[in-house]
Amino acid sequence: MSTRIYIIGSGVISHHHAMARAELPGSELHAADPSEAARASFQKEFPDAVMYESSDKMLASPAGEDDLVVVSTPPRWHVSEALKALESGRSVLVEKPLAMNVAEAETLLAAAESRGLHIAVCGSRFQSWTLNRKVRSLIVDGTIGDVYLVDWMHRSLCSRTGIEYQNGSWWFLEKSKNGGGPLMDWGPYDFNTLLSILEPDSVTVDHAVCTHPVIPEPIPEDAIFDTETQAVAALTFTCGEKQVRIRFERTCATHGETVQTEGVYGTEGYISWNWLPFGEDLKLQIHKTTGPESVDVDTISVDASKEPNWMFEPVLQFRNFLQGEEAIGMFDAKALHAFRLIQAVYESAETGSPVTLNL
Repeated sequence: MSTRIYIIGSGVISHHHAMARAELPGSELHAADPSEAARASFQKEFPDAVMYESSDKMLASPAGEDDLVVVSTPPRWHVSEALKALESGRSVLVEKPLAMNVAEAETLLAAAESRGLHIAVCGSRFQSWTLNRKVRSLIVDGTIGDVYLVDWMHRSLCSRTGIEYQNGSWWFLEKSKNGGGPLMDWGPYDFNTLLSILEPDSVTVDHAVCTHPVIPEPIPEDAIFDTETQAVAALTFTCGEKQVRIRFERTCATHGETVQTEGVYGTEGYISWNWLPFGEDLKLQIHKTTGPESVDVDTISVDASKEPNWMFEPVLQFRNFLQGEEAIGMFDAKALHAFRLIQAVYESAETGSPVTLNL
């Protein structure tokens, strides 16, 4: 039986999910959006897609064994639309962030479990990237000894979604519509990747700061801008009997210097790598200091053009999971882990107290 893909929301990201269908011969494509313009744009690119004005109409037909639903609406509708998919008898893949709050996320998981269906989140998009998987294997085999510290810091001066990026999409700036700033936008990728690399049993947010440095904001007077633009946290990942400290930052506007660092420190070495499969000269390096001014560096280079299309990965991996095949991603209860961690960072920043999560 061919896979039927139902996409709720026909905006920019939905087109990538639709293109993943090229890897699934014989599959059907259905999409729903209340916006006539969005439907027209989608139909132009995918002329064989069956279009609907609402998700209710699209999901009204009987569910098939190989159906899957993708929710690609703005975040405030993720859970309500995902619940409709589950109620229709279909498993659902949700764009990041998974929900607007922990209660919503837990409601979604409970609904899936009660129906014997499955959920997944697109925040695991880069989990299958060769270099990320290689870091995990190097940690497991002890190449750099006992891991004790990770730097995961990404800071840009001005790259605010809705302003410098996708200018005019003001809803990205409003917490009630987007859930948060860069922590909600990029945090799902950050934490899904870190969780898959370290596989902790529990995580503690020891301290966090979420703030909004004063930088000129060329936005309409009636636009609401109440999301953070800088999120910083100190975390502890407990992995068995070992503890790994994480120095984390995700910033899209600040007065500081631009920084992009991802590195894992071990007692016998240090790993630096390109955690995103974009650009040229993508590599992983294992550094081992052998003397006062001597460092041995072992380099592993990867040609990203030979890797999968990363925008297609969520649909393809989820489909593999549903088929009982080998799949890489965060499914069912694990789909909540990164989101719960993001919310723990917000909670710690607000209360000034540590927050611990058992995974």
